[in-house]
Amino acid sequence: DPKQAIYSFRGADITTYLEARTRFDGSVEGTTARFGSTTPTNSAEGPTEVGERVELSVNFRTVRPVIDWINAVFTDAMSTDPDDPRSPFQAPYVSLIPHHAPPTDSSTGPAVVLLTSPAAPADSAAESGPQSAAVSAQPTPQPPDTRLPAGISDAERESTLVADTIRRAVADGWRITEPAADRSRAYTGNASFRDVAILLPTRTSLDTLLTGLDDAGVPYRSGDASLVYQRPMVAGMIAAVGAIADSGSALDIWQALKSPLFGCSDDDLLAHRNSGGRWRLGSRADATPTDRVAAALRLLATIRDARPSPAPSDVLRALAEQCRAFETLTISPRGDFDADCVRMVIDHAAEWESGGGAGLEAYLAWVDAVQGDSSRVRLPEPDDRGDDAVQIMTIHAA
Repeated sequence: DPKQAIYSFRGADITTYLEARTRFDGSVEGTTARFGSTTPTNSAEGPTEVGERVELSVNFRTVRPVIDWINAVFTDAMSTDPDDPRSPFQAPYVSLIPHHAPPTDSSTGPAVVLLTSPAAPADSAAESGPQSAAVSAQPTPQPPDTRLPAGISDAERESTLVADTIRRAVADGWRITEPAADRSRAYTGNASFRDVAILLPTRTSLDTLLTGLDDAGVPYRSGDASLVYQRPMVAGMIAAVGAIADSGSALDIWQALKSPLFGCSDDDLLAHRNSGGRWRLGSRADATPTDRVAAALRLLATIRDARPSPAPSDVLRALAEQCRAFETLTISPRGDFDADCVRMVIDHAAEWESGGGAGLEAYLAWVDAVQGDSSRVRLPEPDDRGDDAVQIMTIHAA
């Protein structure tokens, strides 16, 4: 696949692909191809047949409307016109052939939608519109949203447009395909929220996206570890586990206290310090000082002292119960989503234990690994598959 040369795997270079194609495609006078080399022959029978090009062009992953759009875009983008300066370093585009080609009509919905705001230039693709949603290289424009106020950030505008497009797809009944008994696909039903996935390039944009989905009334869920472990309540619980594992870890203690798990303010932390308090877990019998932070530290000490070698899942359950995490989340923005995240993290810890994992320190090291940038770990989602919600994940995890 010459297009793979863009990744430069093992020194891959587009000219290598083009030379190989020239060498093996067709016939060469007096030579025989042998694993990339040419060996002279003394045959008097004329040119030796060198090779034959076989195109692997059937696509099994998607359906005709999307494939037609991709073909229209890349036939132009991967030009081999001799007058195009890119031509000597460009492999010709080979059009994909859709294996799944269900009949479509006007009710199917657009193949590709371009999200655009009223600020888009007049000559943009969004303004010009498509000649045909199935075969034009121009995507179908998203109608401008009149709810977008002036002066909002690009991230806020994007999240609003994404949420409104999802809502429109469901409300307008954009069609989805389902597999038939013969493994073909046909447009059989209307899209619901559970048929939609949002892929994030990075997790830093998650909160802005969730705000847009909340404002539009679009339900959502995620089992992506890199997203779930970054939720404020979950991060606070993991920090609390770190404080229990190392009673002198001031950073873990501070992060747990500031999180929604305990909800201590800067004023609370200052009052604790001014009253002689320290950033460590003491004895659960220590009744001084008596401020809110000290009470939180005594609770952590109680959980630590409850058993000599606590299992991570037991510690997480105790934190959720004794800090009333689920009750707090019922009155919090995105509380249902965050409550699901807490449940998934507890179940994830139990899975790790059932696989032989043991010890709080080992668990914390494992948590760091599964939420890293290179991780594709998905958490066990709550067993309520009847819910109708958009799935959120990072592009890397997808």
